[in-house]
Amino acid sequence: MPSSMLFAVNNEGRVFGLSTNGTKWREFPYLGLDFKTISAIPNFLWAVGGDRQIYVHVHGLDIPIRIKEESYENQRWLPMEGFSARLLPTDRWQFSSEDGLTDRHLEKIRVPSMAWQWEGEWKIETVMNGEPLDHDGWTYAVDFPSTYYTTKQWSSCVRRRKWVRIRRYCAMNSWCAVAPLHKDPTREPFIDISVGGQLMAEDRQGALQVWAVTAHGRVMWRKDVSLTCPEGTKWIAVNLPSGCEMRTINCGATGLVWGVLWSGKAIVRTKITPNSPMGEEWVEVDSPEDSSTKLMQVSVGQHSVWAVTSDKRVWFRKGVKGIRCWNRRQEPVFQDRSYIS
Repeated sequence: MPSSMLFAVNNEGRVFGLSTNGTKWREFPYLGLDFKTISAIPNFLWAVGGDRQIYVHVHGLDIPIRIKEESYENQRWLPMEGFSARLLPTDRWQFSSEDGLTDRHLEKIRVPSMAWQWEGEWKIETVMNGEPLDHDGWTYAVDFPSTYYTTKQWSSCVRRRKWVRIRRYCAMNSWCAVAPLHKDPTREPFIDISVGGQLMAEDRQGALQVWAVTAHGRVMWRKDVSLTCPEGTKWIAVNLPSGCEMRTINCGATGLVWGVLWSGKAIVRTKITPNSPMGEEWVEVDSPEDSSTKLMQVSVGQHSVWAVTSDKRVWFRKGVKGIRCWNRRQEPVFQDRSYIS
C-alpha cells in the first residue's frame, strides 16, 4: 500500500507532516510563512497564512506541470491584395481561439501568476492532424467555420495558422500566494480553507474543489482549480441561507461539502456534481443531541463525517454516500450518528 501523509500546524504556525510509513512528525521546510490552518490532498496543500490570506503548495510530482497556450492567426483572401490580415466585420479576430469566439492576441496572453514562467517564445506549429505543413504553417478553407486543408485550393478564401507557447508551473515545493478577494487584502481576510473533490474528477481533467470562509462569514469557491491549474482562476461567492454566517467548512474527497455556522448548526451543500461543482442549495442538519449541543468543527470522509462539539465531545456519523449525493438531496445528510467517548 503506498504511503500517505498527515499534515498539521503547531501553535507557532509551522507545518509538520507524518508519513504512514514513519513514526515521527517532520517539519516542512520553513520558508518564512506562518500558518493558521491547513488542508491537504495528495501533492497539494492549501492553507490560511498568518496574514489571513490563502496559499497553495505543490509537492511530490514526478512530472512538471506544463501547459500549451494556443492562438490561431486568421487571414482572408481579398481581391488585388491576396491573403490579408484585414478581415470582414463579421469575421473572427485576427488572433483567436480555435472556434473563433475568443480574442487571443499574442500580446494579451500572459502567465496566470508569478508561479508560472514561459519556456520559450511563440512558435508556429507546422503539423496538423499528423500531416506536415509548410514552414509558415498555414492551413486553408472555404470559410472560417469549415474544414481546413494543408494545401491551398481554388476555393480557399481564408487561411489560418496556429501559434503555440509553453508555460511551466515553477513554484513547486514552495508556497504560492493566491489572489485575495479585494485589492486591499485586509478588507475581507480568510479564516478557513478546505480542498477535496479528487475522487469526483471524471472527465473534468483532474479538477479539484477548494472552499473557503471569510471573516465576514461568507463562503467562497475557487474556480478552475485542477491538477494542471493549482491556484485556480478566481473566487466566487456562494450564497448562504438568510441570517447564516459560516464558521468553518470542509470538503471531502467525493466533493461533499459540510459547514458549521457560528450558531453551532451544520449545513450541507447538495447537488454537487462534476458538471455543477458549486452545488445548488444548503440543507440544515440536526444537532447530535439537542439544540443546545453546538458543533465546532466537521471533517468529511468518503462514507462518514466526524464532528467536534463545544463540550469537547467527538461525534461520528456513518451512512454518507458522497458519490450518490450528486443526484440526491438527502444522501449527504445520512441517518445514523454515534458519540465517541
